[in-house]
Amino acid sequence: MDPAEGQTRQGTLFSGGVSAMSSAPLMAAFDSINKRFGRDTVRLASGALRARDAALHNRLEGAAAPEVGMQVIAYLMRCNGVEIARELLGDEASNIGELRVGVFEDGDRRQPTKSARLQRDSGEVIMKLVDVQVDAIRASRMVIKGIERRQTERGVVEFAQAWLCVQAGTPLLETSRENFFKQSGGGRQ
Repeated sequence: MDPAEGQTRQGTLFSGGVSAMSSAPLMAAFDSINKRFGRDTVRLASGALRARDAALHNRLEGAAAPEVGMQVIAYLMRCNGVEIARELLGDEASNIGELRVGVFEDGDRRQPTKSARLQRDSGEVIMKLVDVQVDAIRASRMVIKGIERRQTERGVVEFAQAWLCVQAGTPLLETSRENFFKQSGGGRQ
């Protein structure tokens, strides 16, 4: 008696894998998910490795990785991974500096990683996110999401984090106090 009778067959590590099966349903599922949630939400792992290897090759060959920078006021949108209510974002301490987004060498991972850094004119890094993606852009504001690393007494901890970046020279967020008085007609009865 053969437990693998009929059309059911266990794949092996060294066989053709996906190419041995019909990949049309798999690709249709990928396309459907990517269409609904955005480009490259789901992709084959081998494709990501090729892209990473190409970026590493370019870096080793001396090609400069593209990097974007601009002066911003950055508001943290999460505290220890927990989302801060939108109406309270203006109350949070904001950091002012140059936002740099690009592929940087990550000392912890020992490989180039897509990162965002907020740094002073002196080059001192104020805040850093790894595995970043731009979530939204609207007028002079942008939301960047990624992973924040923090050193604690128990070691390095990673949290989901998002920054609301407001271009320098544009109006800042209102504090909850300013918003309250604005909505209540300035406190007059």
